[in-house]
Amino acid sequence: MQSPIQFEADSPRKHFTELYFTGYNNFYDATVTYTEQAIRVALTGLKKPPTVCGGGLVTEYVLDAIEFRWDAEHIIDDKRYPLEAQMIHYARRYENYDTALKYKDGIAIFSTFFIVTKTPNDAFENLIQAIPVCEIKILTPVDLQQEIVPRFFLPPKIGKYYRYSGSLTTPCFNESVIWTVFSEPSYLSYDQLEDFTKKWSELNKLQTTNCRELQNINSRNVYLSAI
Repeated sequence: MQSPIQFEADSPRKHFTELYFTGYNNFYDATVTYTEQAIRVALTGLKKPPTVCGGGLVTEYVLDAIEFRWDAEHIIDDKRYPLEAQMIHYARRYENYDTALKYKDGIAIFSTFFIVTKTPNDAFENLIQAIPVCEIKILTPVDLQQEIVPRFFLPPKIGKYYRYSGSLTTPCFNESVIWTVFSEPSYLSYDQLEDFTKKWSELNKLQTTNCRELQNINSRNVYLSAI
């Protein structure tokens, strides 16, 4: 079954255990890369990477990268947000991302929507500062000048989310992903959204968005966490 999909606010409720994010409030060195599909942030020099468990997940997952899509790929009741941050994890028991792709429960992606406000989000300033180098070194990881905190790319409240099984939204579209999509958005300013996405779009010619089209839900289960 493929991703992304459209959610309904009245989706069936399901009780999940509490989510536990470990190491997400720590500071990490990182790189940012202009790939052909997205803007990608990866942590570097990790001795103990951030992990997540609980929330109905049967194993612990390790944070591998954060990718940004605009407009958002997932939709709630016909509402599409301007930006979606996808925090990509692999199951620790599979040792690495490439191996985990071979298994249906190998990848867990946690997605955060962003709304546009008058208030800038400090988490994006570090990424925006790297853009002049990224546009010169396309497909090459560029070191960020400041450390990042993964928690800043999650919403303020993480108790309410949608859960379903799906796929990567980029080739080869592996159907190995457990999706957790938070219903409460975070924020950034209009200028930040423009600064963050415009140059990538220009470098990709007329491609002004990098979101994949919606996919059919078919017969799979889609749940909204009960809080």
